[in-house]
Amino acid sequence: MSQSQRTRIARLERRVRRYVAERAKASDSHVDKDGYLDSETFGYYLPHAVNLAYIARFGDPKIGEPLREAWKRAGYTGRYDPFDRFGAQMVSKDLLSTVFPGLPGDGMKEKLDLIFETAPAWLIWFTQGDMIAAMFGLKLPADFLSVVKFARPRDLTSPALPSGAFEYQPWPEGPKPMWPEEEYLMRKAGIWDNPNMSRRQRARRSDMESPPRQPPIRWPDALSG
Repeated sequence: MSQSQRTRIARLERRVRRYVAERAKASDSHVDKDGYLDSETFGYYLPHAVNLAYIARFGDPKIGEPLREAWKRAGYTGRYDPFDRFGAQMVSKDLLSTVFPGLPGDGMKEKLDLIFETAPAWLIWFTQGDMIAAMFGLKLPADFLSVVKFARPRDLTSPALPSGAFEYQPWPEGPKPMWPEEEYLMRKAGIWDNPNMSRRQRARRSDMESPPRQPPIRWPDALSG
């Protein structure tokens, strides 16, 4: 094999490795071939946003009270439970076909925006609604950073809602972000500083004050399950 052939093969191998890495990155980011949030990921997390918006709008949730009580007040009469993964999926289908069409707002995103930005900040934080808001590009309450210093469940599995009660309790072992969006919020709230950040990164801190970029979303025209 000549030197030129070996060079061409090495160049091809680099291209293949780069392509595989890019595809893996795209997969990790939950994007489709066109760069949008893929429909499977959208469909998996949307019920979390829908059920959270419903309990915020109709349940009058209260600090120190189990969220199940607020759900009872919200008036949902279906057979499913939003506090487990399967039930949450089914509840959202009911709400999208019966309740959401009558809510203020033009389209699903605007309806969610109007509720998320006016919901109690503690409720969004307690239910990890900020992670859903980051993924879907939804608005957060103006005072949201004021609640980031308080502990919240670590074992919540989306799209299920936590059934317990929120308390103004600090993180038992200090704040420790589990994903980039949470790290961003904790840094913005001034309660956490990455101990592994290099000196160069600290010097470039201003470049790190933006939330992680999320892919654009194709929002459906019709409200349905």
